[in-house]
Amino acid sequence: MKKIFLWVSMAVIIWTAAIADAQERGQSPARVGWLWYGSAPTGALPSLETAIVDGLRELGYVEGKTLVFEHRFADGHPERFQHIAADLVRQKIDVMIGLGGDIAAALKKATSKIPIVVGTSDDAVRASLISSLARPGGNITGVTFVMDELAGKRVQLLKEISPQLSRVGVLWNPAHADSEFKEIEDVTTAYNIKVHLSKSSA
Repeated sequence: MKKIFLWVSMAVIIWTAAIADAQERGQSPARVGWLWYGSAPTGALPSLETAIVDGLRELGYVEGKTLVFEHRFADGHPERFQHIAADLVRQKIDVMIGLGGDIAAALKKATSKIPIVVGTSDDAVRASLISSLARPGGNITGVTFVMDELAGKRVQLLKEISPQLSRVGVLWNPAHADSEFKEIEDVTTAYNIKVHLSKSSA
């Protein structure tokens, strides 16, 4: 919950600056392109989006008046990211949003000019999204949660709880751009634990 609150708070601040920049260029309402991994919701908005919209409203940015969200959904098919991102660029979006390293990479490939705001659990530097955390450079900003070491710590904790542990199962998507699996491999090798992979495409 603390992570979600931090992400929402930082995202609202960053997006506000990007939206204000778009409006200074005489484009009102600002158009915000949002690429989602999943499908369009049939009911209420996702809690994350609701929190962000509420935060923007408190700062004077009202959906439908001072800004417009252009939502695009990949329906769980990451191979669609690049096509959707390119389509958003053609729509002359003012700001682009993506949650997740795979989406962030597709947005970066699609444009080097439109501001991109990302939220990702990947190491943004290792994933080549930015130059450094201190000076990201380029047109990408946002929040990153570097959790690679936690992946290894989880295995260490399992070993402490169950010293006889000799095998662990890992559900892993090899197409996903993160490095947590590498940390798991390093720790399991050190403890002589065999890893059984179950690959997933989602």
